[in-house]
Amino acid sequence: MKVIVPLQTCSTRVKNKNLRNFIYDKSLFDVKATQLLQTFDPSKIFVSSENLNVKPQVESYGFNFLLRDKVYTGNEIKQPDLIGHILENIPDDGEDIGWAQVTTPLFNDYTNCLSVWEREQYRHDSLMVVRKVNHIISESNTPINFNFGYWHKATQDLNKLYEISWSFFILKRKIINECKYHIGYNPYKYLFSGVNLDIDTEEDFERAKLLYKTIFP
Repeated sequence: MKVIVPLQTCSTRVKNKNLRNFIYDKSLFDVKATQLLQTFDPSKIFVSSENLNVKPQVESYGFNFLLRDKVYTGNEIKQPDLIGHILENIPDDGEDIGWAQVTTPLFNDYTNCLSVWEREQYRHDSLMVVRKVNHIISESNTPINFNFGYWHKATQDLNKLYEISWSFFILKRKIINECKYHIGYNPYKYLFSGVNLDIDTEEDFERAKLLYKTIFP
């Protein structure tokens, strides 16, 4: 399996969030690199960044550095364009593709994901990490999977709903080539019950620090 790691350095909401000190003198990228090396061959990991200055850091882990054209950065870029651009620079030998997010330092369940994928790849074209959610309401306070009132269903009786964690995905190469997206047509839901957080704000960054110290002391 080849693993793609997007490493954008032009974050606007959290300045330099992927490379500045996160915990124990390590950046989010350092943390994720260390986690991935517990499961994957470093020569199979491809880090895509628009910043040539991070190449030495990427290659110090034995990873492959892919210089991304700056037109494929920022929040306005369409995912099919970005994913297609990255795939152009990764040999297509039919190997499955993993997609790991640097911004989820609390997720480190890659070995278990691979084990499950070995079993489920014959019935599914992709795998996505999710968590179960309960008693959901809309912006207008409309209940989604229950009704307000003392008669509301207990958690165990609710229709199951899931939230994509945006931490890790696996796709068959032909599927990601076709969809140019993180998820295929028939994904397997890998239920992760541990604490997870996708860092998107300064508050997320600081909260993730505290949680990381607790989970990985």
